[in-house]
Amino acid sequence: MHCVLLSEIVSNEPDSMTFKVFDRDIKFTRDAFHIITGLKSYSSLDMKGLNEKENRLLRVYFPGKDKIELADLYSFIFSRPHGTTSSFAGSDDDALKLATLYFVESVLLGKRKNRNVSEQIMKIVDDDALCASFNWGSLAYETLLKSLKSCLKSNENDVQKEKEKEKDIDSYTLVGFPFAFCVWIMEVLPIFQEKQFVNFKEVGYPRMLCYFEMKSPQFDALCRKYFHNKKVS
Repeated sequence: MHCVLLSEIVSNEPDSMTFKVFDRDIKFTRDAFHIITGLKSYSSLDMKGLNEKENRLLRVYFPGKDKIELADLYSFIFSRPHGTTSSFAGSDDDALKLATLYFVESVLLGKRKNRNVSEQIMKIVDDDALCASFNWGSLAYETLLKSLKSCLKSNENDVQKEKEKEKDIDSYTLVGFPFAFCVWIMEVLPIFQEKQFVNFKEVGYPRMLCYFEMKSPQFDALCRKYFHNKKVS
């Protein structure tokens, strides 16, 4: 993934990313994300009207709090096993809603446990009809794309820190659903089409379910093949 990010062709396209793979330009798009994940990812999210909705899940299960962190949600769910006296105050549907909320925040949006749970997402999940029709693919894709585009860019504060600490180790964190980007890389990078790295079986849709075994090549070897080998298989 790092090799591909280093080869980004910076452009003004707001809805995709272009990379130089060997002698070809390849583009990561909404359509590719949709094919890989099976999630609807048509353009533009509609969050209108959510500010007026009551956040019932927050009020019922986290009374007195304006916000909760993902760790709070995790602890709440796992401290109340289904079917016990300490279970959920509401119906079994609420147990499913809170589990869905945790999946969206931790998997599709890739948040760390010390990050706040989105109040908007809580309201969407609590509305059955809205949750079923909501454009989750676009939310995950746009979050991922923004993260991919910004992860290698340093801001002024980072530059200042580097001047103050010469031994700082550069690092970045991706959010969104980066596994979809990994699968896309394996689709477009010839080295991953070698069976020593990937076993792929066409078992249906979405594409990410077709990979049943994956091994990563050594970073140095991948860099040599990726940046210096001009042959395209």
